[in-house]
Amino acid sequence: MASNIDVVRRQLQLLKSDLSPQEFVKMHAATARAARAELEAEQGKYPTTVVVDGHRGASEDTVQYGGVIQYEFHPAGDVIDATYAALMEAAPVKTGNYAKHIWMYVNRVRRDAATEGATVDIMPGDEVVFIDTVPYARKIEGWRGRRSQSRPGLSAQAPNGVFEITARALKARFGNYPVKIDFDYRGVIEGGIAEAGEAKSAVRGKKGRFVANGGTQSANRSENRWPSIVIEVLK
Repeated sequence: MASNIDVVRRQLQLLKSDLSPQEFVKMHAATARAARAELEAEQGKYPTTVVVDGHRGASEDTVQYGGVIQYEFHPAGDVIDATYAALMEAAPVKTGNYAKHIWMYVNRVRRDAATEGATVDIMPGDEVVFIDTVPYARKIEGWRGRRSQSRPGLSAQAPNGVFEITARALKARFGNYPVKIDFDYRGVIEGGIAEAGEAKSAVRGKKGRFVANGGTQSANRSENRWPSIVIEVLK
């Protein structure tokens, strides 16, 4: 890919001496678009940020004479799609209820492409959390500590659990992608994902600890957290 960019740069330098500034700017924008289309044909389309002379989201046509057009490709969508597919494949299917409750949150807000009728774009800096909140999700996951203390998963279809083993496989598969993938336990409060660490809502209980609205259990207790895969999209 770097060699292709170098070739384009050399071509532009040669043409710069033969064209008027207006002609060169027009040709520069067309060349950049063509190079992007060629790359997308080879590697697939991803959400893309166009940066023209340092201005993010600008049109290629606004490039200045001798300016710079850059494309920032965001391939994290591949990781998100693969995560959902892997979780669905690993989920036990006795009733289908477990798989039905595998939800995705982006920056602590639930998102669903099927419901929204459009692709959910994932951008650098986003935090994506996949979580399952059925009451028995923790038992399905099991627990792995010291050998004498480990507990297998509840389901014979997923004796090694679902989320942790999937997170481990995804980390190995997407190690060269600009993402950080971790297994964790997260809480869901008022329809949104709680922060990592102490989960909080806007209401405090009698002892001053944050609690879920309408409830008496502290939101940061283990029984109020569920297995999850946390994907941090790096900038």
